[in-house]
Amino acid sequence: MRKLLLLLLTFFSICVTAQNIPTNRTSEWNIAGYEGEIPCWSQLRNVVTEFGVDNTGATDVSAKIQAAINAINENEVLYFPNGTYLFKTTINVPSNRAIRGESPVNTRLLFNMGGNFNMFNMTGSTSTEIAITAIGAFGETSLTVANATGFAVGDDIEIQQENDPALHYTDAAWNVTWAQNLKGQILKIAAISGNVITVDRTFTFDYDISFAMTMKKITAKTNIGFENFYIERACKQFFDTPCAQL
Repeated sequence: MRKLLLLLLTFFSICVTAQNIPTNRTSEWNIAGYEGEIPCWSQLRNVVTEFGVDNTGATDVSAKIQAAINAINENEVLYFPNGTYLFKTTINVPSNRAIRGESPVNTRLLFNMGGNFNMFNMTGSTSTEIAITAIGAFGETSLTVANATGFAVGDDIEIQQENDPALHYTDAAWNVTWAQNLKGQILKIAAISGNVITVDRTFTFDYDISFAMTMKKITAKTNIGFENFYIERACKQFFDTPCAQL
């Protein structure tokens, strides 16, 4: 009983000392999420009846699905009736399309990639990186680049800062290629004056310009939907360890 009482007192003391993060340390979230109404397209293109795709799970459907998604128009849905669909190759999905199943239980997309990490690829493109020469503090919105030529108001950009070894590499094993430039943001250009760029939202970090900083334009894929199906990766690989094909 004494132990229970002690635990309760400890819990309540933690609750009493809890507090909100000061507003000068928090980021803006009022502009997070999808801008505008989320699309819900009704024009269905059936992968089985229209494109002859096997839904028994017996054969690799990757090539036929890729051809189908390339053939449908913008704002249309590639529709998967109930069944099992076996994929052995990554599917590249263009903007303004949706992949929709008949049921989240009985429409089963089974991926066995044989070492390829990506089931669906929605990669856009990026410009050449430009050096950032000055940047505002946390909560500010302006930065200066070496040359703003090629950038325009409305462009989506990514800013990145080189890692600080004293902060990020306290264990040498953490210095790996996929973990470079941990500190950064994706922003939109609101104004340009010479080489000074103003962005649409505040900086969520105090960046350190003594480490190399860069900016690049991002042309992203947009309005891609994945709806109402079950997905499974049959190949149980871990990071860089390849796994065998079925």
